Amino acid sequence: MCNADILLIFAPENNLKAKSMEKQIICMGNSYKNGGRCLAGIEIQNTASGISIVRNQNGIPNWIRPVMSNGDNGLPEYLVGSFNLLDILVVDVTDAVPTGAHCENVHFNSIRKVGRLGQNSQNLTPLCDTWHSLIFGNRGKAVPNEVFENGNYSLMFIMPESPVIIMQYDDYGHEKFRIQFSYNGTQYDFPLTDTRYINALRSRTKNCGQRNTGDLYLTLSLGVNHYDWHYKLVAGVIDLTA
Repeated sequence: MCNADILLIFAPENNLKAKSMEKQIICMGNSYKNGGRCLAGIEIQNTASGISIVRNQNGIPNWIRPVMSNGDNGLPEYLVGSFNLLDILVVDVTDAVPTGAHCENVHFNSIRKVGRLGQNSQNLTPLCDTWHSLIFGNRGKAVPNEVFENGNYSLMFIMPESPVIIMQYDDYGHEKFRIQFSYNGTQYDFPLTDTRYINALRSRTKNCGQRNTGDLYLTLSLGVNHYDWHYKLVAGVIDLTA
């Protein structure tokens, strides 16, 4: 596979059933998690017509989140730290290991980069979730543990309406970034955990504040259990104005 821009078409879902099967994903998130990284992507596959999105029965892109076998610890920096959003990765999957709403989790042998998706709306819009009217089932900043345990998804890719990037300081004087936006008529306000985008914001803070609809695409994720709540996070930002 070359590194040129890739035009996406559609394909039916291909479920994780075989042992040690190589899966291709578009990297849509590579954020902080418990001292490591949380990497996730949308599955694609090669067809006679080119590269296609793998979708489930509702037409939603199929997600894969490689995880370690040591519980909630993040992936090591040396393994995935060099990967960027929209890189095309091959994950050698060994087992599907769903945990509550984290049904996308898989164990793996290796991950490697084989290409990159072009950063444009033509490629990004087909990846968006058009099935869920609310983000992870409610209008709040988190879902309770009992809802998480019975959930069936924990990742979404959306184009937010009228996003606003906010920089705040915590009690220790550290910069913290949040993104406020509207989605299907509901207002949301989530913390940003995308490592590379945070660093970019720190170097050009003029990009904080109001943004136009269509400037940003967001990967959203449900975090791990925190006092019986799972908070909603912005795990990835693709900025078409950057």
